[in-house]
Amino acid sequence: NQPVSSPGGRRFLVQVGISLKPMENVLGRVASLGLWLGPIALLLAATAGWFMASRALNPVRNIVRTAQKLDVSNLHQRLPVTGARDELDELAVTFNEAFARLDGAVGEMKQLMASMAHELRTPLAALRGEAEIVLLHGKTIAEFRQLLSSQLEEIDKHARLIDRLLTVTRAESGLLQLKRQPVDMESLLKDLADTLGVLAVAKGVSLNFEYGRNLVAMGDAQWLKHAVLNVIDNAIKYTPEGGSIQVRANGVGGFVLLEVEDTGIGISADAVPHIFERFYRADSSRAKDIEGVGLGLNLVKWIVDHHGGEIHVESTPGQGSTFRLRFPGDAHSPT
Repeated sequence: NQPVSSPGGRRFLVQVGISLKPMENVLGRVASLGLWLGPIALLLAATAGWFMASRALNPVRNIVRTAQKLDVSNLHQRLPVTGARDELDELAVTFNEAFARLDGAVGEMKQLMASMAHELRTPLAALRGEAEIVLLHGKTIAEFRQLLSSQLEEIDKHARLIDRLLTVTRAESGLLQLKRQPVDMESLLKDLADTLGVLAVAKGVSLNFEYGRNLVAMGDAQWLKHAVLNVIDNAIKYTPEGGSIQVRANGVGGFVLLEVEDTGIGISADAVPHIFERFYRADSSRAKDIEGVGLGLNLVKWIVDHHGGEIHVESTPGQGSTFRLRFPGDAHSPT
């Protein structure tokens, strides 16, 4: 529709028409194609979506399958990491780290059980053998008394072993809580001098203490004393008669430095890196006729580490060893 005006001023309406049939035919064909292609397109989209989702979930399925295969016997296996550095890779790496810690814990447990079986099997067999011999051939009360006395000593020895083992296990499992308070190291060393001096005299070993004043460490007094006692007691055990042990303590750079130097039989260079491992004992010449199962220094290392300190060892076979323990000092102390 188009209005027009003539030169004479008259107005006219011009109308032009065209058939809409071709357009309606086109729209009809489009609608027909839509009815046919819509379901096909939907099916193709669903198939593509399923395929893509399946590929995206494949790493998850691999993680699930691998995790289902894990048990105590094959904790060394690890979940697959694709290398895409996405969230699934991060999840797999996190699980692998957890499995590694679990594998280490189970390995330590197996080692512990094997070591305990080794430590207890021989003495239990000896106790049984002694009892059988006395029961078969013993005739006097004195023989029975001697047997019972010997066996009571062995029972006490293994009771101490079990107590120490329980202490180490509780410590490593996080069940022991350490206090954080100033500890007077001078008083602690005086107490140890009185306690261990008797053992040193009985062994024929000279035990000397040198320490400065105002030595204050931060930590748990009971456990600090236990660590120092174990190191000095070890020095007494492995120092032959006529030898000497020097215990020195000083404040150095905000720390309390404790040195235990002995003239004992020493430790071989190969054994030094392992002496803090649980149940580790050096060669038979070092361990011969000396009571111990290799738990003392393991517990000492745990105590030192959980106080934020350090422990180092220097040793020469046949000449002696020096243990250096460093504990954080009290910031408000003159040390």
